[in-house]
Amino acid sequence: LAELKARGVTLTNGTGLTIGTGPGASGYVVLGGSAANTYTGNTTINGAIVQFNKSVSDSFGDVVLNLGSIYDKGNQIADTANVTINGGILFLNGSNNSGSATSETINNLTMGNGSVSPGSGSGNTFNVNGNAILSGGTISPSSNSKLNIAGTTALSGGVISVGSNNSSSVYNSKATLTGAVTITNTALGTAAYTPITIAAGSSSGNL
Repeated sequence: LAELKARGVTLTNGTGLTIGTGPGASGYVVLGGSAANTYTGNTTINGAIVQFNKSVSDSFGDVVLNLGSIYDKGNQIADTANVTINGGILFLNGSNNSGSATSETINNLTMGNGSVSPGSGSGNTFNVNGNAILSGGTISPSSNSKLNIAGTTALSGGVISVGSNNSSSVYNSKATLTGAVTITNTALGTAAYTPITIAAGSSSGNL
């Protein structure tokens, strides 16, 4: 842990790291350095701004984001780790002014609220090797980015929003859903929610 600048940072006997205490949490936390993390439990974010900035790949295990934000510079979360987002924003770039392309691979993604966002980055790749289960929240790939979900994509309130481009060689963003796609949409008429949106310039379509 290279830098800690927030209230409510708790490391519990090497079995988990909790940052923030809810709405009162504040500050900025940098989890950096060249040494891999030695704790084995969840990294739980309950508030504040947290930067995953290790020079060692796949240093973070399961991540739970309840409130606040995470800036992920890429290849920070283990490919076997599960990510749960109940609120806040997971940014797929290293800082709020980083425009560099990043790549991140996780196991399962569960979202009840919040969002996965490219921030100011572009050309990002976000791989979900397992299932993506969204009962809320939004995944919004950036320009020239790829979202790959290998397992089941289950949408019952969450939204995947991708862009489109008229060019055959340049794409805005691309979503590849390899496994089964299930959509639970009990509302009817104008009350029905749109689980997948495809933006096209100033207009948009939906599925």
